[in-house]
Amino acid sequence: MLATIVNASATAVQVFALVAVIVFVIAGIIAFQEKTIWATLICGGLAFLSAAVIFLA
Repeated sequence: MLATIVNASATAVQVFALVAVIVFVIAGIIAFQEKTIWATLICGGLAFLSAAVIFLA
């Protein structure tokens, strides 16, 4: 696993981007419940950016 991270393979990029999508979606849900619109928009934008990395890699 460490060799995959060090060599920066496309699969490692997709795994990290998937983890980022999950974290940003959870953070966006929490921010939405707290009624923090700016944090919700930022989390949504970062989730879509991470999803784009998954599809491009």
